Amino acid sequence: MENMIIQEVHMSQITAGDTIICGDEKMRTVCKKDIQHGGFCGTTIFGSSYISGYQKVKRVKFAVPTSNGIVYR
Repeated sequence: MENMIIQEVHMSQITAGDTIICGDEKMRTVCKKDIQHGGFCGTTIFGSSYISGYQKVKRVKFAVPTSNGIVYR
């Protein structure tokens, strides 16, 4: 799609409200309860400490038209 940007970021940069592409190539919005810190596996998102095999996660930013022009959120 032309109205979105996909960035590969470290898992620690994902916050609640971000949209990510999971290992099964589906877009999911991350809620506060989906991110767990600490414990045996360290930081996990959706219960997985390694999405796509590494600690890199594909974050999606969408183009939103505003009165100041196009903003990516």
